[in-house]
Amino acid sequence: MTLFLYHFDFILYYTCNLFFILIYKESLKIMVPPEDIDTQEKKTISFSCKTNRPNATVKWMKAGQEITFSKRIVYRVDKEKHTLTIKDCTLADEGEYTVVAGDDKATQSQTSRYAGNVFPHVLNFGVSPNLSVGPEVHMLKHFTADCITVKKGEPIEIPADIIGLPIPKIEWSKDDVLIDKPTETLLMETEVTGRLNAKTTLSIPAANRRDRGSYTVSASNNMGSAKHTVYVMVLEPRLDIDASYSSNVVVMAGEPFKLEASVTGRPIPSLVWTKEGKELEDTAKIEIKTSDFHTTLISKDSLRRDGGAFTLTASNPGGFAKFTFNHGESLDKANIDITPSFTTLQIDNVDRFDGGKYLVTVENASGSKTAFVNVRVLDTPGPPQNLIV
Repeated sequence: MTLFLYHFDFILYYTCNLFFILIYKESLKIMVPPEDIDTQEKKTISFSCKTNRPNATVKWMKAGQEITFSKRIVYRVDKEKHTLTIKDCTLADEGEYTVVAGDDKATQSQTSRYAGNVFPHVLNFGVSPNLSVGPEVHMLKHFTADCITVKKGEPIEIPADIIGLPIPKIEWSKDDVLIDKPTETLLMETEVTGRLNAKTTLSIPAANRRDRGSYTVSASNNMGSAKHTVYVMVLEPRLDIDASYSSNVVVMAGEPFKLEASVTGRPIPSLVWTKEGKELEDTAKIEIKTSDFHTTLISKDSLRRDGGAFTLTASNPGGFAKFTFNHGESLDKANIDITPSFTTLQIDNVDRFDGGKYLVTVENASGSKTAFVNVRVLDTPGPPQNLIV
């Protein structure tokens, strides 16, 4: 650049050069990384690192997730020094932490990692590869009195956090019987989440009464074992019927007959007796007795017309269950003799109403057989009616 200055009778020439000074701001870096730490439960620990610029901001992460700060987990900056403090350490705080300086998407960003390991009742400075920790089982959901109650068809999920070093062997059992492998209706998943942490989950997509029972998760390693049991109840009623009611119920005319059943379910099911779709009630002829878990129907002075299908239905919010009792016609003139090798049915003074198909069934532990005979009664004709002369 040249300057021209005019002053009376002479001219002065001044020349100067311009200098450009470029100042590049250095990328944020971690100059002193944190160090690995072992500690004890309930203790307070602090991890510190130093960056190359004062009062910058770094990002703290655990297992790839950014840490949410709270009263228990605090982050402070003092010029170049950055400190992460964790108060009242628990086993859940164990894991790999990451401190990121700068834009973590940029190639210039620098990452420093450290493992903070929390061991119960152990104070160690420096990572000890020979350290062993006994198993612990912590349920990740709270179940009142360790009991899960669901309706039929609802899903069930039982998650647990397992702690131990080495990682314990994890097994599930139902009613003290080991569950060997998952099925479509009972799923099991186990994942190792840390040096001494694993997560396991047992789930049932759609519960039914076969899923009722006790489920136990157990963990074991060379330091011992631990387990936790959860009880599952499915709100579906169930009827328990004596095997004698599996075939027709036959009684002599004039005698009473009794039908009974036991019922289980929570809440306590309601019970209804019906015959041919019509609800039965307590009458002088039919007596119905019902308690919380048992019901009885008694028909007095049986007649032939009292035969038919009697249905018992138990229902609650979880569903319903029903059973049909087949009561054959009452035999008012029949005599039946049974011996170990043969049986006899004798009907005296037959009339046309005694005709029909008669069945006899024999059964034992190996199975059953049924035979039948058709009876036709040749009765004398009745008197003529509406005779016109």
